[in-house]
Amino acid sequence: MTCPIHPKRSCSVTQSHRFEVYPLISPCSLSRISGIDLERSFVIGDHPHDIELARNAGANAIYVLSGHGLKHREELPGGTEVAGGIKEAAEIICGRVEAARETENKRHTNT
Repeated sequence: MTCPIHPKRSCSVTQSHRFEVYPLISPCSLSRISGIDLERSFVIGDHPHDIELARNAGANAIYVLSGHGLKHREELPGGTEVAGGIKEAAEIICGRVEAARETENKRHTNT
């Protein structure tokens, strides 16, 4: 489907999708307006809808077992990253950021 904001781009999210980041604004639009890089962003949630929102937006998702997390764990889509709670989710994110920095530094060192 063509993106309503960037006609030359293909956008997997439209206004008809459930669990959008903001009603009536596609994540692609929100990203352009706010300058947020959704591919490098994270959604942390304790309900499968949170994971669906992240995937629809093109963001990373981490499901936490705290709150309602244990109750809905069986409803999660395959491949969902799971953390015990917010602290563990934050540690996962920090680890990914550090790994990305190291990869970028190696790339600059090798060129």
